[in-house]
Amino acid sequence: MFDQRLRNEKKMLQLGFEGEKLVKAIYERMGYIVELSEDSWDLEKDMLVDGKTCEVKTQIPVITQNCMAIKTSQYEKCTNVDILIFVEIPYSNKYGVNETVNIYQALDREVREFRTADGRDMLLYPISKMNLIKKVTSTVICKHFESLSNSQV
Repeated sequence: MFDQRLRNEKKMLQLGFEGEKLVKAIYERMGYIVELSEDSWDLEKDMLVDGKTCEVKTQIPVITQNCMAIKTSQYEKCTNVDILIFVEIPYSNKYGVNETVNIYQALDREVREFRTADGRDMLLYPISKMNLIKKVTSTVICKHFESLSNSQV
């Protein structure tokens, strides 16, 4: 069960920032002009990619559902951006193993409701309806992202 007291807010914020930096670097290598939001609490976007709004969510998926999750409070922001990106970080737990950092673009914005075992209401985006943009295999990058995880599974 998720224990809120064990969540490290600093690590969570750092994980999100690192995900944004990685997405920025990948898009720039693809030839796009990327501008990170100057306000880390921007209510509309994390960055602009060739002038289009982009939101980045960095996390371990809900493995049993093969989905990425957001808090219900993030729905409007994730729906209103032009580009929605999920950064899947490495994990190894009783549900599965992933040794890479995978960058997905959510093509379909349809979500379904999901309640976690500890009662948190979330919205799920199926990974099957996403486009894999990049698979990062660098051990250094993968270990760094894994070290920032707050996963309690």
